[in-house]
Amino acid sequence: MVRRRIRGAFDFFDTVGRLPPLERQLLRLSHREGRVTLLQAAAAVGRSKNEVEAALESLVSQGLLSAGGFHNIRFYEIGLPTAAGVSQDRFPSGPSIPLVYHFNLLSDCRRTDAFRRAIAACVRQGDTVIDLGCGTGVLAMFAADAGATVIAVEADPMVAEAAEYFVRSNGYASRVRVVEADSRQLEDGIDADVIICEMLDTALIAELQVEVMNDAVKKWLKPDGHTIPQAAVTTAELVHADYKFSGMDFRLIHFEEYGARQSGPALSDAVEFHRVRFDQDNDVSIDTTIDMVPSRPCAVNGVRLCTSVALTDDIVAHGSPWFNPPLVLPFDDLEVKPSERVRLGLSYGLGAGFSSVRYSVSKQSQARARRGKRSK
Repeated sequence: MVRRRIRGAFDFFDTVGRLPPLERQLLRLSHREGRVTLLQAAAAVGRSKNEVEAALESLVSQGLLSAGGFHNIRFYEIGLPTAAGVSQDRFPSGPSIPLVYHFNLLSDCRRTDAFRRAIAACVRQGDTVIDLGCGTGVLAMFAADAGATVIAVEADPMVAEAAEYFVRSNGYASRVRVVEADSRQLEDGIDADVIICEMLDTALIAELQVEVMNDAVKKWLKPDGHTIPQAAVTTAELVHADYKFSGMDFRLIHFEEYGARQSGPALSDAVEFHRVRFDQDNDVSIDTTIDMVPSRPCAVNGVRLCTSVALTDDIVAHGSPWFNPPLVLPFDDLEVKPSERVRLGLSYGLGAGFSSVRYSVSKQSQARARRGKRSK
């Protein structure tokens, strides 16, 4: 069979028009989503897996789709030169964690062990548990070990199929049901004893933890139910970072993890500026002013944000390599002393991503800072 090559938008629509109806529908689906799995495609078009698989493989043989695999999961990606520009609007806020990173998440023992202990302490035999953004399903399986029946929800089709595979291959299929969906689009009708949601990130900037939990608690949580985690607290502190690379200056927002340089010890006390309880309804935006007092005369050029998470009353998880690593907001060097304050004006949307972050930094005397607070 001759492989077709598509050179542009006109060729794409011309090619689509010449395909059999099912192949045409699947190519459009793949173009819209960027990547589809067999189960996702079959559900989207309402046809049997065998019919859909045959049509997808036909598109692969024509060079219109490319195919890949993960264990027993086969997935299909648009095979156009424009593939790199295909947008995936399912995750506008800082998309779901791709499957390639989930081994790293599992390997972060401080993160995984803290959730395992929290679930063992909170979940009881016979509970109904919902795990939102379940990833590979490990937290759902912890809940099943504690005696719960679990609904594990994952919006990313590829990750959802991986979760289903791991749940089945590890012997949990009778106790854990994986649902590929955005939890905000699921209906009411579930009474949950515990809602687990690990869509956490530093300062809750990039992931949808707050918005998803606002919705889930209203819809599903029993009056005496629990959430894991319970709460999150974010603080700000002054630091001095080295932004020089090969003699050039790169002042970039960055995480102090994944091999990045560390800023060294804090040069002020940590100031709490945001606290949420996930069993309550929370605002989804931050607009605040934070005053930080330097601990000694020094040069500062960054604010380090740190988020700690109370999983239960007794279990608190702090930053670790793949769980809320410290985040540094850079600014120009400021020479400061303890008689002065550094004021940070900070705003962003919770779950709205780093493009929503706005901040400004100024230096002022202690007296001026006190007058400013009294005038508000």
